Amino acid sequence: MFYFCTTMSKTTIIYISLLFTFVFTLPSFADGISLEGKWKIFFASENKDFSSPVYDDSKWPEIYLPNKKLMPDDMINLFALYNIELNKEQKEGYYWLRKSFYLHEIPENNLSLFIREIMNADIVYLNGIIIGQSGSFPPNFRSAWANARLYPFPQNVLKKGNNVLAIKIYFNAESWIMSPIIIDDYGKLSKKKLLFDFLLIDLIESFSVLLCAISIFFMLFFIKRQKEIEYLYFAISSLCISIALSLHFIENRYSALPISSNAILIFSQAGLIFFPSFLSLFLKQYISHKVTKMRLVFSLIIPITGTIMMIISYNNRFNIIFYRNIFLLLISVFIFDAIINSIIQYKKGNTKALIFFYAMIPLFIFAFHDILSFSFNVINDSIPLYIYGVPFLLFVLASFLTTRFVNSLNDAEKLNVTLRNMMDSFARFVPVEFLRHLNKNNITEVMLGDAIINNMTVLFMDIRNFTGLTENMNPDEIVKFLNSFLKNMEPNITTHNGFIDKFIGDAIMALFSESATSAVRSAISMREKLKEYNSYRLKQGYNIIDFGIGINSGEVVLGTVGSKNRLETTVIGDTVNLAARMEELTKLYKTPILITHLTYNKLSDPAEFYIRKIDMVKVRGRNTPVTIYEVFNSDSEDIITIKLDLLNLFNEALEYYKNSDFKSALKSFIEYYKQLPQDSIVKLFIRRCKYYIANPPDPNWDGITIIK
Repeated sequence: MFYFCTTMSKTTIIYISLLFTFVFTLPSFADGISLEGKWKIFFASENKDFSSPVYDDSKWPEIYLPNKKLMPDDMINLFALYNIELNKEQKEGYYWLRKSFYLHEIPENNLSLFIREIMNADIVYLNGIIIGQSGSFPPNFRSAWANARLYPFPQNVLKKGNNVLAIKIYFNAESWIMSPIIIDDYGKLSKKKLLFDFLLIDLIESFSVLLCAISIFFMLFFIKRQKEIEYLYFAISSLCISIALSLHFIENRYSALPISSNAILIFSQAGLIFFPSFLSLFLKQYISHKVTKMRLVFSLIIPITGTIMMIISYNNRFNIIFYRNIFLLLISVFIFDAIINSIIQYKKGNTKALIFFYAMIPLFIFAFHDILSFSFNVINDSIPLYIYGVPFLLFVLASFLTTRFVNSLNDAEKLNVTLRNMMDSFARFVPVEFLRHLNKNNITEVMLGDAIINNMTVLFMDIRNFTGLTENMNPDEIVKFLNSFLKNMEPNITTHNGFIDKFIGDAIMALFSESATSAVRSAISMREKLKEYNSYRLKQGYNIIDFGIGINSGEVVLGTVGSKNRLETTVIGDTVNLAARMEELTKLYKTPILITHLTYNKLSDPAEFYIRKIDMVKVRGRNTPVTIYEVFNSDSEDIITIKLDLLNLFNEALEYYKNSDFKSALKSFIEYYKQLPQDSIVKLFIRRCKYYIANPPDPNWDGITIIK
């Protein structure tokens, strides 16, 4: 029990942290044209049309948007200031909103209007032309609440100068407009709409479906174990919230259903009213193992009465919401009862009561957030979190109930732990990522001859002068040295979404499936880690070490080779061989990181790195030439600056060299060398130029260096 509660407290903290992080890092709307502020408002009859851009709305009252109170009884005093009478008893009808905005030029990109939410249904006009509609007006009323509005502006409707937005809104019992209200690029806003719709419609629909599945699961559990009636109460509780959440998505996602908006409201709110009763019954039964008949009748009569009153008010949405609120207030007594009963039981030493408190933590925190955000505007976001708290409460309780079943399988769990430890041990020899690429879940599924072709980036790293470094070490010291070095290098690969295929003595072969950019970042990170590692070695009295890195991209074959009794995972192909050749060439060019043009061409943004083309070569075992590039991010800042300043001169010299103009190339390389004599690649080309001046190559020489 203690272990479970500790785990649940951590899970609760993680869940809340992730949700708050997600909400508070929502994309900014600061770049567009904000329409929040003063708008003109007027309550009118259905057939009034105020969409014309030339209509004079100067005598209309002004209201500040966003606004959570847009009903006539909230506006009565405002309209009185303009000598306009309003019927404060009016609970449904229409009102218009108008606002002008000015464009100095018609932008080339496609603009659109984004409004976080309008309650209930609306039609939007731009300069008198309809640009979008959400929900539907009577007689076939459909509410579009929770649905973010995104209305693109037709290019031929926008005009230079003054433009007028007019919104006709149908309200019924409730009405509000939530921020942000903004004009911006359609592409940017469409992504924001997707995010809001995901949070408030798609995610809630997923919760609803999941809770329905949980309800069915525990209902079946009760059928098998009818003496444990708490499973029935919990199943109904989950079903009630699943039904309540349906209000968020049924009208938006399934508008073709032949069900009225008021019927959907009654259906969903009945679930909300029944939920506290069955949750209380569940906790009472689970904690104290007894629910009296009187308590059962009392728990059911209130929500049943509330549902009947809502059904009687079918044609009056205001009354439906009124009775919903009244009976929610009455039914809240069961929540307080559950809290008090849990405290009493915990004081009696019943640790089962702790589960309710852990499950309630998100509800209290999310409710506090929503009060600060929507009542006091202390927190500037428009995502209500309470709707996530109740599903989480049920998820926690479902998890706890499931542990009762899991506890009966302790022996099997111990066996699973043993097997898992064995699998983890195997995974240290065979990378999990390798198995995933082979579409295997674990090592037991691997068979001799399994193979797959993938596009990957291969990185080879090899320690320079390893023999000289280790010639005075005994075998134990060599192993410790290698383990220390490789342990420091591995995180620089894994943190960039790569994995080590194998250690080859003093070398590393790593694979990157996501992007070539990740491989280059990893190489630079390894070079930076080397500086830190060498500093440590010097303090310990050891010699510093160095290594070269070669990177290539292309198709590789991942598979298993060997025999029936002994097999090994491996990666083969020309891509692998060429990556190894690149690492070997770092010794010739005396530079730490070399990449091929195949990798360079796959970089998402080459400008992210300091890169220069240095040669075109043919390596042994390969007839096709390859262009090689130096990545010099790991050079000192002074060297990087000089290399960048001299890059045009270097490229000019390289072009002369490629065109067999060795004298001009030599002149440019020498000019470069005078300013940066530390550049080993320039030294190499100076020697080559002198050689070719004395020993001119064949007239058909194509500038390609043959590496033997």
